[in-house]
Amino acid sequence: MHELEHTGSQRYHGDIIPYSEEEAFSLRGSNALSSREAFYERKKYKELPFFMDLPNPLYSWYESLYFGRVDPIQNGIVVNPLGPLEWGEMVNRRGISYYNHNNRNTLKQIKSDAGNVFTLNFVADAFEDLKNHLRRAGDLGVINTENTVYYKIDATRGVENYLPAFRELNRTLGFRVMNWIQSTKKGSDKTLDFKSYVSALLEYMNTRMADIPVTLTGYVVSTHSSPMISGLGIELKKDPDYSLDSLKFENYILDPNFTYFVRAARKYGFYVDRNGPWKLVADPLSPPMLQKMLKRFDSNCEHIGGYVNVADSRVFFNTYYRRTHTLDLEQLKKSLREMYNTFAETYPRVVVRTEATVACPGGAVEETLTRNPIGVLEADELGDLFWLHTYFKIRLIEAGLTYTDYDHKIRMINQMYKNYSVETTMRYINNEIKPYLYNLRVGEKPLTVEEGPVRIGSVEGVRPEPARLQGDTSMNVGHRHHYEVNSNGNGWATLAYHPDEPQIRHKHQIKNWIVQSAKSECYPTCESQYGIRGAPPHSHALLGVVDLQAPTGLSAPGLPTPQPGSVSAGTSTGGSGGNSY
Repeated sequence: MHELEHTGSQRYHGDIIPYSEEEAFSLRGSNALSSREAFYERKKYKELPFFMDLPNPLYSWYESLYFGRVDPIQNGIVVNPLGPLEWGEMVNRRGISYYNHNNRNTLKQIKSDAGNVFTLNFVADAFEDLKNHLRRAGDLGVINTENTVYYKIDATRGVENYLPAFRELNRTLGFRVMNWIQSTKKGSDKTLDFKSYVSALLEYMNTRMADIPVTLTGYVVSTHSSPMISGLGIELKKDPDYSLDSLKFENYILDPNFTYFVRAARKYGFYVDRNGPWKLVADPLSPPMLQKMLKRFDSNCEHIGGYVNVADSRVFFNTYYRRTHTLDLEQLKKSLREMYNTFAETYPRVVVRTEATVACPGGAVEETLTRNPIGVLEADELGDLFWLHTYFKIRLIEAGLTYTDYDHKIRMINQMYKNYSVETTMRYINNEIKPYLYNLRVGEKPLTVEEGPVRIGSVEGVRPEPARLQGDTSMNVGHRHHYEVNSNGNGWATLAYHPDEPQIRHKHQIKNWIVQSAKSECYPTCESQYGIRGAPPHSHALLGVVDLQAPTGLSAPGLPTPQPGSVSAGTSTGGSGGNSY
């Protein structure tokens, strides 16, 4: 049933496959191989056309590594277990209002033989639809019902709580730092209290002996965190081994229902994970998933499904996720306090020897000092700036960054804190560091949108007749706009707002089909006012209009250069989902 069975040689549909038939059917990739063999086998698995003529899969080991763990503007995110307050507002049959806290859950249990399997509520609904669809297809004889894993599918694993693994990683790091401090008398003697312990931690992290993140953001955007924390993934196999390529190929890709399953999954808004074809991952901004999110009512205006009044990128991320940098500071205080207290309780006393000097000729003196654990109030009394500076230093190390203008950054942190708040300062730090974390186009297109050869600054294709009078602009400096023009090509690209700060905004005038250059209303002082750079002078192209050569502004100083053709899955027609506005 699968396309590789039809090759018979090194070609498939005219395309050359760089492996013999014997090699293509012999997939040996595993973690037990030597690094040379593993490289060859992983490369082979990546290149073989398993999804030829099928909807695109999710490449969870490559360009979509952080899918579901970052938002469209590269903020680390974790599932928010509680939805809006309005979800809990209920009315009984007598018309009496009451409040049900349980109705605020963003997670929903999937009916499964495995028991407690939860995902985001709309994902659970879509999975139930897909499950029923496959069952009906089998019962009608459309697909095989025997010798297949894709007929009666069952969820074995859903969302994973990120906190236990994160805290265990903190404990591991704490033990390594403790052993490193105690490995030398000098290190032990100078680490006497919490502040000196933090200094020792920073020194240890700078040695790069262990690439273990301390902050929640550092953890979420690292390979230490599980993709299953997103609430978007569903595994169909219990305890699968993602390292065994032969298992993926023989038991799943060669399954007689594989091609039907991939297409059916697409119909309901799911990706199939190429690196684990027993795993589905919801594409939350695909039309099927957005429809599942959107509230639905019957003819009597009774609510019969869905969860939000407006289903778009901004509503999705604001409803179902929390940005990790808003949680980082309290998590960091807790983590460092627990790490230090474990150290202080394990090695409560240290003998410090003071040698005789000219000023103190009385001889060497030994003094026994006690390391005292630190409480919550004592940690808070160190002051906001101590914690903000510590957080900034740790995030720099986690991101592998070295700033030539480090002192300027510290002054900006001080100024932001003095003039605004801890929250605004944390946002400033996050925005300074996040563009450098990874250069991935995470979830760049919803899977149900037709692909086309799009590049920043122009659109290749055929001009529609007549030319479109409304639509979306191209992506530039991390955002897009909705536009409306008259038949002469004159009009406006509507306001785009920064999702963190609505005062950072701008729009573009359109003259004769050309988008005029514009910048954020506060630019170039957005950063000093709000802790966010804002958008420098730039332009866009009108998608659907082909003969434009508008300037792109891609060389704007201080901003990462967007990749040609990249379209963020988190963008909406109103301009959300960008890095600068």
